[in-house]
Amino acid sequence: VLNRARSRIAYNALVGYLTGDADATRAAKEALLQVSRWPHWEPPWFKAHGQHTYYPAGLLAADAALGYDLLYDQLSAPERSLVRRALIANSIAPTFREYVADDRAMADTSNWISHTVGGALIAASAIAGDVKEEESEGNFGEYVNGLLLKLEAHMAASYLPDGSYGEGISYQEFDSETLGQTLNALERNFGIEYWDSTNYKRALMYPIYTMTEPIENSLDMGDTHPPAGSGIAALVYHSKDPVVRWYFSRFDRPSLQQFLFYNNAVAGHSPGEAGWPTSKVFSDKGNAAFRTGWGEKEIVFLFRAGPNFNHHHADQGSFLLSAFGEPLITEAGWSDYYKDPYYATFFTQAAGHNTVLIDGDPESQSFPDTPQFKALDNFPRITDHLTSEFYDGVGSELSSVYRGPLKSYRRQIVFVKPYYFVVYDDLRASAGADQFNFLLHFPDVDRLSLTDNGAVYRGTNGSLALRWFGAEKSISRIEKGRIPYHIFSARTPEKPPLQPAFLDHSFPAETGGGRLITTIAPARTLEEASAMVKNVTRIDGKGSAGIRVERPGAVDQLFFRTLGQGLINTQDGWSADAASLAVTTSNGMISKMAAQAATSVRRGTQTYFSTKEQASFATKIQNDHIFSICEMSADGMTALFSPSKPVNIEIDGRRIAAAEFSFDPTGRTVSLKIPAGRHEVKISLR
Repeated sequence: VLNRARSRIAYNALVGYLTGDADATRAAKEALLQVSRWPHWEPPWFKAHGQHTYYPAGLLAADAALGYDLLYDQLSAPERSLVRRALIANSIAPTFREYVADDRAMADTSNWISHTVGGALIAASAIAGDVKEEESEGNFGEYVNGLLLKLEAHMAASYLPDGSYGEGISYQEFDSETLGQTLNALERNFGIEYWDSTNYKRALMYPIYTMTEPIENSLDMGDTHPPAGSGIAALVYHSKDPVVRWYFSRFDRPSLQQFLFYNNAVAGHSPGEAGWPTSKVFSDKGNAAFRTGWGEKEIVFLFRAGPNFNHHHADQGSFLLSAFGEPLITEAGWSDYYKDPYYATFFTQAAGHNTVLIDGDPESQSFPDTPQFKALDNFPRITDHLTSEFYDGVGSELSSVYRGPLKSYRRQIVFVKPYYFVVYDDLRASAGADQFNFLLHFPDVDRLSLTDNGAVYRGTNGSLALRWFGAEKSISRIEKGRIPYHIFSARTPEKPPLQPAFLDHSFPAETGGGRLITTIAPARTLEEASAMVKNVTRIDGKGSAGIRVERPGAVDQLFFRTLGQGLINTQDGWSADAASLAVTTSNGMISKMAAQAATSVRRGTQTYFSTKEQASFATKIQNDHIFSICEMSADGMTALFSPSKPVNIEIDGRRIAAAEFSFDPTGRTVSLKIPAGRHEVKISLR
């Protein structure tokens, strides 16, 4: 009822204002005055539970405020007062009581805040110059200030410094539907600027990095749908960012908001044209997005390890993979949380995601804490990460959500671009855990089959092969997943839906825990994928577990430090104080290397990397230069391999003076100060 009423007000008022259409003006005015006479805008069951408002009331308030503005000259003085009193009594005052006085949604991350508080502030903006003292009982200023504080808390908690939004993408679009209009109204009417003083304008980086072609297969986690481009027109208008404009152009979503905020002054450019890196880690949200590029058939990967915001699942350590325009590794996904009988027992639980279970318990994970409460900060974290054009990696500590069975759990994922992924699980069990279950979900059970110590999935446009390396006493089986409720709820599907499936690879929780290395190779054909994993062998070193991968023209060695060990020591002379080490040789020469959470990497007496505080790096060695990506946890002097004295060194494209670095000809290293954060270092040798 509220949605029909607000649409009737907004659309008719706009048509009447722009065209002078008398019928539209009359219909809008009748609807506005009618809702203004309603005694309340919240459902009766809300009031019965002691709650003062509901988000549709905020949406109605925003459109009623628009109607008040557009119909102002058509309203008599008593009619204007009626509308003002309704906006205060049915939106502004109850929202203040609910979200300010009672501080509902204390974590400040619910999208409802944007609609209830934002709608009330839009209403306040519309009537601020007209409101009489008796209409608000003298509380109008207090209401507005309190609502502004709640809106600021919501933006700070939900729109994060890393360019993401706490909830899923569809909830971000829903939140933006009112928030963008609110910020516009506040700036125009009160002179309060939030566009540049908050993270809101940067929040589309996450949906851009997780977008695939076709868009309906884009990656995200929790109770969420693929992006639709709805609700973000005001953000796009104010951002003036060519990449944001390009992203918005991917959708055909005509709407009233798009009409109001139409702007074609900024030409769109793809992320690739704008020079965006192909991968990005969203540490505040708790996701890592790895890509091979910005074309239509790229490999796109999404990993999760982070706090709870809202509408999240028990999916810590889970990941998704799309390649060649097709989802290859999926999860149970979203379903109707009001009606699906399996929503609470499967779709939201660890069993519905690409996680590790303890003793097959589908509810092995609990939900993590939220970062908004300093005393409740027990949640998984991304501990280290690195992104580059040839190597991506992310490490995490996940044991906090297992609440007892695990003393520690490190999951690390490496992407040797564009060839394969390696998932390393190192678990330390407490007493009572007998078995670990590694789960991996796929779209279609008919395309999935087991192989010797692995599995293959034959898709339409792309395929995937995987192999496990770990405990000898392991068992693999294929299980059917659940088809979401909405597939059948409204009508019979035009064609039979795919039957989802998941792999359950169980291995014993031996004394001290267990370790598993999983190699995953996506390729255009199953034959290519199978050939890649066929050439993978196990190579363990002292204090490490690892694999050797032979591929045309190169050999990769990857080592992962086992929990509780100090150094990675390999049989061919590598020694690394690092969580992981990857070395690629081409024609017998070292061509690439990478390490995560490292302080030193050496081979024999040759130092390749050394720094005081932990850092991650990826290096490409060529005849005339050495190019490195360094992810530094702190400012510090760092030693990098250089076979000869450099003729030039650049950090992030800036040439540094000769006095800013030193060269050790005996040790064949360059020492220089690298600031905290991600930096590109180019050492030119000729």
